[in-house]
Amino acid sequence: AVAWSPLANEYLVVWQDGRNGQQDIYGRRVSPGGFVLGGDFKVTGPGGGASDEWAPAVVWNGTANEYLVVWQDARNSASRGWDVYGQRLSTAGAPTGGNFRISSPAATFDDTNPAVSWNGTDNQYLVVWEDARAVGTRGVDAYGRRLSAAGVAQGADFRISGPDATSDDWTPAVAWNGAVDQYLVVWRDDRHS
Repeated sequence: AVAWSPLANEYLVVWQDGRNGQQDIYGRRVSPGGFVLGGDFKVTGPGGGASDEWAPAVVWNGTANEYLVVWQDARNSASRGWDVYGQRLSTAGAPTGGNFRISSPAATFDDTNPAVSWNGTDNQYLVVWEDARAVGTRGVDAYGRRLSAAGVAQGADFRISGPDATSDDWTPAVAWNGAVDQYLVVWRDDRHS
């Protein structure tokens, strides 16, 4: 996944990497001309633990001039399944604080395939993901949670796919519309398959 910072005049590219015998999230800064800036680095850092991390997404925060990287994380998979975690990074790729869980304590089954958008009007993120907490009765749902610029949850996480979506809802994506200050969340929906 990739995000552009116009203030830093560079990209941040993040990916899933198996070099350590498990899947970790790594990143690297890239110039507008496609030249790498410095070495690659582990986004999750030592706090990520010895568990698999998959499916990263990244967005640039224009207010704080930093990035938020989100991913699905197996560090608590024995008791909770996969969770969605995040890490704020400076434009130089340095961590800002530690990595943190985004999906709520109520999300006790697999939370996967996150996506993230930055809202420059309200200075907040919206993170969305596939959520299997009600898989036995509803299938997989699209869920979301708002975060402050500092990565602090703004209220509970919430189901996006709505009451009519009673089958699996996969791979959500999200974008913010600055003109009308709203988000659009889309997903693949199996209700008519």
